[in-house]
Parts: sequence; C-alpha cells; structure tokens
Amino acid sequence: MAFSVKIIRDSFRRTNTISEQLTDKFYETLFQNHPEAKGLFHKVDIAKQQQLLYNSLDFIVANLDNPDRLSEYLQNLGERHVTYGAEEEHFAWVADALLSSLKFYFEDEWTDELETNWSAAIKTIADYMIIGMRAKLNNVVPMKEESSNSEGSNNSELGIEIPQLVKDEIRLAVKKAIADAIQQEFRAILKEELDNLASSDEVKAIVKSLKGAA
Repeated sequence: MAFSVKIIRDSFRRTNTISEQLTDKFYETLFQNHPEAKGLFHKVDIAKQQQLLYNSLDFIVANLDNPDRLSEYLQNLGERHVTYGAEEEHFAWVADALLSSLKFYFEDEWTDELETNWSAAIKTIADYMIIGMRAKLNNVVPMKEESSNSEGSNNSELGIEIPQLVKDEIRLAVKKAIADAIQQEFRAILKEELDNLASSDEVKAIVKSLKGAA
C-alpha cells in the first residue's frame, strides 16, 4: 500500500513539540488495550523508552524515501526484538496504539488522508521488521530467560540500543581513521623506498652520468 512521504513527514514534524506527550499516550493506549504487553516492559525505564521510541520514529520518517537504509535498519530492529520477546501479533497492537495517539493529538485536524497514509506507512515499517524477526527465528534464538539478563534487556518494543544516526557517525569516523592510517603507512613506505632507491648504486650511476653529460 503506497503512502505519501511528504504527508507523513509534514504531519510527524508537528509532533516535535509534543513528543513526550505523544509517546506517553502511546504506551497508555497500548497497556490499556493490551495489558499483557506490560510484561514486555517490566524491567524498562518507560521515560527512557519513550525517548527511544520517538528517536526511532524520527529516523524512520527521515528515511522513508531511502528504502535500502530503511529496510536495513528495520530488519535489524526486528531481529533484536525477537530477543525482547516481541511477536508478530504485537505489531497490530503497536499500529493501533500509534494511530490512536496521533488522532488524539491532532483532534479535528486528523483526516481520512492522514489515516490512510499513516496506516500504510506503519504497515511498511511492520513488514520490514517482520522480515528481520523471521530471519532471526530461522536461526538459534536465545531463551527469553537468558536474554532478560543481558545488557540489551532494557530495550523493548520499538526501542533501539544505539540510534542509527549515531552508528552512522561512528562508522564514518572509523572509515576516516582507517583511511588516514593507510595514507600515513603509504607515505612512510613510499619515503623508505625512495630513500633506498636514492642510495642504490644504479641510481648513483645514473645521476653521475647525467652530471657528466651536463
């Protein structure tokens, strides 16, 4: 189902000033409609989780027109959520809670057009994440009891360990460091080879003959 990136971005931009209220409403709605979902968050700092959720949505919206980057991010996110206890059915819960929260704050300005486009966008997000989840499930997955003791256990539904933008910055910094190191090593080797060449008998003979010719 197609959606307008512009409509999603323009409407999401309006939530910048109410990000905390929006995500607070999201979890309130999620837990009200599906009390069993609370079990996924029993060890989670909800205030921190709300910020993680909004950061994740912000990155997703910013990359809706970058399918390669978006699919990689969401599939990786889906893989991680397997260890948090997330299941495919939970995406319908999340979709309903997010749409309800957006409607709540847009009030009378919420339109059928927004409903259609946001529903399509959320389905796209869910589809990518489910691909990642299924890929993870095809391999050996740690038991939930084991994963609950890991450092990543504080991340849950739609959370992120490290924002993708930060990962990208780290990746660029590492690439630059490697390139600088290679360049320095190249210069050192080149200088060494030139010094060796300059001191060789063959080069000395050529230089001597050139001086004699001059």
